[in-house]
Amino acid sequence: MSFLDKRRASVSTTRTASVPQATTNIFVRNPNLFIAVVAISVTLAVGGSVLAGLMIVESKELHRQLSAESVSVVVANRNLVIGETLDKAMLTTADIPQAFVSAGALKDISQAIGRQLTVAAGKNTQITTQMLSGEGNVSSLANAVSDKMVATSVAVSAETGLAGLLLPQDRIDLLVHGEVIAKNVRVLALDGSLSGNEGSYTTVTLELTTDIACVLQSAQDSGGHIRLVVHSASDKESGE
Repeated sequence: MSFLDKRRASVSTTRTASVPQATTNIFVRNPNLFIAVVAISVTLAVGGSVLAGLMIVESKELHRQLSAESVSVVVANRNLVIGETLDKAMLTTADIPQAFVSAGALKDISQAIGRQLTVAAGKNTQITTQMLSGEGNVSSLANAVSDKMVATSVAVSAETGLAGLLLPQDRIDLLVHGEVIAKNVRVLALDGSLSGNEGSYTTVTLELTTDIACVLQSAQDSGGHIRLVVHSASDKESGE
């Protein structure tokens, strides 16, 4: 080996050996930097352990829910559309873990036979009382009407319908040609919705006696001027 080659090898060895020493010197001159590096390393290690622990806990909880006692509920046997009258062929039952059973889910197919769907239901969807017309469904107009009363709708504008401020269950006085024909009338629905619309509607469904409903219908047929007036919530006067 020539002198030049030996010199190059010596320089290379010196540079390689000096790297760890240089790193050590940095930590010696900056002890706070060393502490920070150690702290970050410890934090990452602890954080990883905590995350792993949380994942294990969540996995165990999911396993517990899936392993819990199952409940047999009624589900759609195929895709169902709004308004379909249910029969046995459209439905089946499925065992669902208790934690995943929908509120109001039917337990027996006989509870749904002959009733109509008020919403669409995809295959395997749990069938609940809220999805069906008839008894037990607050979204059914027939169930919303009080005994011996009837429901009828009246077309309104922003002027005659209180500028979109009504909500279902509000009470109003009903005027025809400026004359009060019914007081304390209960609002059942707005534009066909029993839960109400957000600020606008063109029809209001009211709960009336049969006689008042006939008077209102006659007024509408003859183009009479109909107006709704907000009734005081504290006034308990009967609405007839």
